[in-house]
Amino acid sequence: MKKIKILMVLGNLNICDGISAYAMNYYNNMDFNLIQMDFAVVKDNIDPLYRKQIEAKGGKIYELQTNSLKELLSNRSKIIEIFKNNNYDIIHSHVINMGYIFIDIAKKYGIKYRIIHSHTELPREKNLYRKVRNKILIKLLNNVSNIRFACSDIAGKSLFGNNKYIIIRNAIDLKKYSFDSVIRKRLRKEYSIDDKFVIGHVGRFCHQKNQEFILNTFEKINKKSNNTVLVLIGDGPDFQKIKEESKIKKLEKNIIFMGSRSDVPKLLNMFDVFILPSNYEGLPIVSVEAQANGLTTFISDKVSFEAKILESTEYLPLDENIWIEKLLNCKIDNKRINDISKFHQSDFNIEKEGKKLQQLYKLIVSDKIDDIDKILNNN
Repeated sequence: MKKIKILMVLGNLNICDGISAYAMNYYNNMDFNLIQMDFAVVKDNIDPLYRKQIEAKGGKIYELQTNSLKELLSNRSKIIEIFKNNNYDIIHSHVINMGYIFIDIAKKYGIKYRIIHSHTELPREKNLYRKVRNKILIKLLNNVSNIRFACSDIAGKSLFGNNKYIIIRNAIDLKKYSFDSVIRKRLRKEYSIDDKFVIGHVGRFCHQKNQEFILNTFEKINKKSNNTVLVLIGDGPDFQKIKEESKIKKLEKNIIFMGSRSDVPKLLNMFDVFILPSNYEGLPIVSVEAQANGLTTFISDKVSFEAKILESTEYLPLDENIWIEKLLNCKIDNKRINDISKFHQSDFNIEKEGKKLQQLYKLIVSDKIDDIDKILNNN
């Protein structure tokens, strides 16, 4: 059988980026006797580990130097070359606004199957220019794409409205995230937090992930309980700002800024509780990872309710006093739920979901779109 050739379009391939993690989780669970998957990255930000994994399995990476719409237009000729020189069956874009340019060119160069994948609820733009621009581009994007994927209903409805879409969950490798008490003990000793209550967060430092809320909440918790430590993993445009604010608040001795890390599955073991007070989301993959590790997890009520897998996960409004009370009570009565079995038959098991996505690709290129519902209902 001829291999199905797929071009994945991503904003970056950063080790701490949720969409990158999604793409690589599925990539590493494809049958490469049936699938050839290449990547177009619209921002020159590729982690060496991801590059190694892709190239080891024969994948190509096309790099563009920017992710701004204006500059991407100037790269139009490079995008055209990608489609002229490669006979792709499917383009699968995880980029929203700029994804229009890729998918529009793909359509003009005969790429029959054009997938747009929504990973988050769209932010409510206050800037009039951005609001109008996004509305126009989203309409154009829906016109040139002919298959729609989403990680959750909130992400799907936000981008696609009444158009039909297929849910593809943010699945993970469960073996990597199972709780390990030996690693926990070693890491807590290494960071001198053996006897501390550790609040953990993983995310890109930006408005969406709301680290400013975390900092303000932790400042008040620290006044009531000074043997509490905050561990922040990730990088991004607000990293230095949050770091400086922590110094102004005199919290630097109680906060560990880890930056971008490739060993997040291990680092989760040293947390006592995981927090994600996002301003908006689709279905954040890190919330799934934290639950797979058995962590008590507090998530903003702005996040899709489809993210809850364990009973120990709770949604909270963005009210600092509520988060403070929950975290202090959690410190007193904290229990880790080490029950990975709940995940094995769920839509978050990458071994199961990787096979499902591969089946979907096969149905798509066989023009058996009507059979997709049967595949989804049988999994």
